Amino acid sequence: MLRIAILVSFSCFIFFSCRETNPRAKKLCDCYRNLHVAKTTKEVNFWSDSCTNLYLNILQELSTDADEMNAFETDYKKCQ
Repeated sequence: MLRIAILVSFSCFIFFSCRETNPRAKKLCDCYRNLHVAKTTKEVNFWSDSCTNLYLNILQELSTDADEMNAFETDYKKCQ
């Protein structure tokens, strides 16, 4: 019985941790990953500007949809 409870708990954990993330949050997280691996000043400046612009565009797009904004913020916080 204990094995079944552990197996169910583990399965639920895997299911919820592997769910699809908000595509906007994923895109922004990927942008910041590129920024963190940038080596030259030119690359850092490019990715910094790109990520800032992307973030501002996302906020503008979602400004009228509170549910989508909450979903974005939740997924974005997970990757920070």
